[in-house]
Amino acid sequence: MAKKKISLVIYGLSIINRENERIILNQLVPGKTLIDCVEEYINSNKAVYSRDLSKDILFQFEKTESQVVLNNVGQKAYQIIFGRVKTGEFGIESELVDVRTGAVTNRSADQADMMPFGFCIAIPVGNVDSAVIILQAMGNYGMKMSFQKHVQKCLVDISPELQLIMRPIA
Repeated sequence: MAKKKISLVIYGLSIINRENERIILNQLVPGKTLIDCVEEYINSNKAVYSRDLSKDILFQFEKTESQVVLNNVGQKAYQIIFGRVKTGEFGIESELVDVRTGAVTNRSADQADMMPFGFCIAIPVGNVDSAVIILQAMGNYGMKMSFQKHVQKCLVDISPELQLIMRPIA
């Protein structure tokens, strides 16, 4: 069986307000970092299937963990959140054929083939206004748009003035 090409795509992440000013990520709201806010959002939406009817995509946060990473002298260097999501398309009917036996089952338009993808967001300590986000992709399949939509929803829940910016690095 051919192996699928798994890749990691790295993005720069920042948040701007209505005046196009970048927001300090370690002080997104009083006493909370962006990581704290994203983790709360994910935990409140974990195991919930969200449907994007405009793109026929189903999305779910499956698991997440956050950590504080220390440097070699025990000082806080950065905070990370990482985890796994599942996403898949629905809206088409198809036949699923077992490649070994030839047995055929049918997939209805209401079913989605859910694939797992990993993610990681890392924010350095200090008054920084940018971070790194790493998203897994597999061949032509990925979860950037769905993931970005959920992080944007997390920000809008905090303030409608906040906007997520993600740009590829290299």
